[in-house]
Amino acid sequence: MPLPPHNGRRRAVIEDVYPQVDSGRHPIYRVVGDEVVVTAAIFADGKDEVAARLLFRYSDDHRWSFASMHATGKDLWSGSFRVDKLGYWRYSLLAWIDPFATWTSELRKRIAAQKDPANAESISNSVAGLRVGSKLAAQDVALVLRSGADPGGRTES
Repeated sequence: MPLPPHNGRRRAVIEDVYPQVDSGRHPIYRVVGDEVVVTAAIFADGKDEVAARLLFRYSDDHRWSFASMHATGKDLWSGSFRVDKLGYWRYSLLAWIDPFATWTSELRKRIAAQKDPANAESISNSVAGLRVGSKLAAQDVALVLRSGADPGGRTES
């Protein structure tokens, strides 16, 4: 699936990050061994699927570590990391449009819309096993499968 042009837009939005004190101007406090649970409202324009990561590092480290963030419902996301050293820690959030998750979601919707439940199950089982079945029917499932197999998102007739 091709990525749409950026056009100066920020497609993924991160708001209401917690924990933070005075919009991040002051540090939060934790004890060694504590788990820092970070939550935020993360969303995007349109129907595209979003993915997010929690980046964190100890103040002396030059490289960021990361943990996946998980959607908890209604645009709320959560991730965590464990404080294993005494000192200052930094964290940041990263969110983006996930073209593969969007493609997968659209494919599931098309499969669910199949008129023949037996055929829909056959296609669903093939996709789940990462095999493409030979019985493809309505809702342009074949076209969607071809566009997903092409990294550029182009389909040829």
